[in-house]
Amino acid sequence: MIDRTLRTRILALVTLILIGSVGVASAGPKNQIGAVAIDSDRGVTTIRVRGSDIPTFTVYKLERPTRVVVDLANASLVEAVRGDEQSVTFSVGAWAVSQTVAMALEDGSSSVRVVATLARPGRYDVKADGKDIIIKVTARDPAPATASADELAAAQAAVTAAKTDAARARTELAQGQAAAARAQADAARMASAAKDATTAAAAAKRDADQAKRDAETAKATALAEAQRAAAAQAAAETAARAASNAGQADRGKAARELAAAQDAAARARSSAEAAARTAQNAQRAAQATQDAASAELARAKRMTDDATREAARTRELAAIDAARTRDEAARQVATAQAAIDRDRAAAVAARAEADRVLASAKAEQQRLDTIARAAAAREAAASDAQRAATTQQQSALAAAETAARERAAAEQAMQAATAQKQAAAGASGDATKARAAAEQAMRDAAARLAKAEAARQSADQARIASEQAMARARAELSGARTAAGDADAARMAAEAATKRAVDERAAAERAKTAAETRASELIAAATAADARRRQAEAAATVATDAAKAANAQRVSAQAAADAAKAAREADERAAAAARR
Repeated sequence: MIDRTLRTRILALVTLILIGSVGVASAGPKNQIGAVAIDSDRGVTTIRVRGSDIPTFTVYKLERPTRVVVDLANASLVEAVRGDEQSVTFSVGAWAVSQTVAMALEDGSSSVRVVATLARPGRYDVKADGKDIIIKVTARDPAPATASADELAAAQAAVTAAKTDAARARTELAQGQAAAARAQADAARMASAAKDATTAAAAAKRDADQAKRDAETAKATALAEAQRAAAAQAAAETAARAASNAGQADRGKAARELAAAQDAAARARSSAEAAARTAQNAQRAAQATQDAASAELARAKRMTDDATREAARTRELAAIDAARTRDEAARQVATAQAAIDRDRAAAVAARAEADRVLASAKAEQQRLDTIARAAAAREAAASDAQRAATTQQQSALAAAETAARERAAAEQAMQAATAQKQAAAGASGDATKARAAAEQAMRDAAARLAKAEAARQSADQARIASEQAMARARAELSGARTAAGDADAARMAAEAATKRAVDERAAAERAKTAAETRASELIAAATAADARRRQAEAAATVATDAAKAANAQRVSAQAAADAAKAAREADERAAAAARR
């Protein structure tokens, strides 16, 4: 009886340690899993497994990676969930859960397994809700703060406004470039017009000088012809007087000389009249040339005035555009500098934070490595303790069996001694000797019985000690495995933090480079705008100088025209005197 009870207790203890408790699948139709709904809110992820019947399930946790496993007995995945495959994977990507897998087991058990892989250390709770199963995973560390929808909208609006400002600045810059190009073209046109006016004024001056020279030549010719006519007239008059005073004989000669003198006078008058006509034609040509020169000078004056006004307008527009360009460039440079300073400060802060996180991650990694090594050592020690407890338990079991056998032998000896005592009491001979033998047999049986009881008690103590050792071994093993799992999860979290720190540092470096590039572009644009302003001012200066030169040529041409007019009037007076 005692042997059988002890054996039953030990076998039950070993069975509980090795296999634990297992749920019994209910009979009946399969539970159809029709949907897996996942919802995440900051640090909590809720997974609802929707079924067609009250579920029967088993929950346990696995490590490396840490995951919660739910096995549903007598269940199947509907085709709408799994498709043509035996499993379906949901990429959750939340703070608490990274992914969830639902699969139909192919071990002939007609079961469905749902596995939720934890993104970081946390706790979980699994419960039935009618025909559904709810798996709730809560991360140990709170989720970082994220921007709200309003903040994201405000940030997007700021980005859009910045893009609009940049587009407007580019448009204004293009307009400034076009205005500068127009100013440069206008300055070139005005310079060409001034050059044409200068050329025309010079030609008018040359024509006026030529007319003056022609008038002087005609004047000299008219004077010479007038002198010859006067001389011929004087000779005719002298011949007439000589003819009056001469005798008959000389009258014929005098008449001939008079006729010759009259012919000479007539020819001289004809020559004088021709010279006068030539001089008159020269005067008319000089007048026409003067009129043309005056008209050309008037046109040149108008062009010069137009060029002067256009140059002034161009200079004013160039000054306005240059001022606007300088102001816009200064504003853009100031904005870019502020952005650079802000981005640089953010980059420095991000780099410092990245360095801090990286150092913290390295320290945490070292600490977790130490914890992992300690956990491995504890796990090895727990395994050794479990093996020792198993050995001790086996020894206790053997001792209990030995004690049971000795107790059975003692009971048999006790029964034999009792029988001998009874036989001795009824016998007539050797009663004393038989009684003494029976008493000795009873004392021996009692001793063996006491020894068997002591062995039983020792076996019970050994069994209790073995159970306690097994419990301690299980606790240490569970603690070691939990510590190893936590260390592995913390290591993965540290690696993720290190990667985020490196990414943040790279993003900060990229932001700094982009800000510096943007500032360089704005400074280059401002420099180009200032260069275009200087070019417009130089073109306006060239146009002004050309207008001044054309005006000087016009004044010179006007003076030459006035001199030609005075010479023409003098020639007219001389011709009139010659005609008289």
